[in-house]
Amino acid sequence: MHFPSNPLQPGPMYFLTPWICGLFGVSCECLQKQVNFLIDKGMSSGKGSNEVISYMHHFFTHFGVGETDVGLHCDNRTGQNKNNFMLWYGAWRVTHKLHSTLNIHFLIAGHTKFALDCGFGLIKQAYKRTRVRTLADITKVVENSSPESRLNIPQLVGLEDGRVLVNTFDWQAHLSSYFRKLPQIKSYQHFRYLLCKPPRSVFVNNKETCNILIVFCVLLLTALIQKDLTWS
Repeated sequence: MHFPSNPLQPGPMYFLTPWICGLFGVSCECLQKQVNFLIDKGMSSGKGSNEVISYMHHFFTHFGVGETDVGLHCDNRTGQNKNNFMLWYGAWRVTHKLHSTLNIHFLIAGHTKFALDCGFGLIKQAYKRTRVRTLADITKVVENSSPESRLNIPQLVGLEDGRVLVNTFDWQAHLSSYFRKLPQIKSYQHFRYLLCKPPRSVFVNNKETCNILIVFCVLLLTALIQKDLTWS
């Protein structure tokens, strides 16, 4: 989102370099709430996996309800979501017994509309009819976009004076020391981590096979076991 923005202005507003506020959303369908991370341009270090995992970690830490079984639905963007670092983070959470099971489902191309689009649509409508001049105004836009249901919750990543509210950690360097890459990651759509199995294991479903095929793979660097299992 660009600001300043005035819905009553007859033509586009000219700025040599308009200020940008990024938006990253995490929707919790069971609670009917969506946390929207507002990323000031000065606080953004990119759109890579470090940022995505840091925001997810903040969500589980501050907005989680102690859930043991988690299901995540993400789009197929390899730079942000569908990458080895995101898989390692899921294995890391189960290994540390933060969850009993964790499932990650990547939506196939052409079928990427899901709960987040509802919240983003409400924010877009409110943004178009609200005068926005500062980052605080964008926070009010998100908060007032769903006045009855209170669906959208704003979460500032940082303030205009440089104060950081949501830390971004180097998860890539941390996780690379303990996990190995999953070969041909783009050919898989569904990933499952189980605490009752060895917590370092991941079950992945291959999208290219017509039958249901499960591949068992150990991601920890201490061992690498890969074998095919079928549903009984």
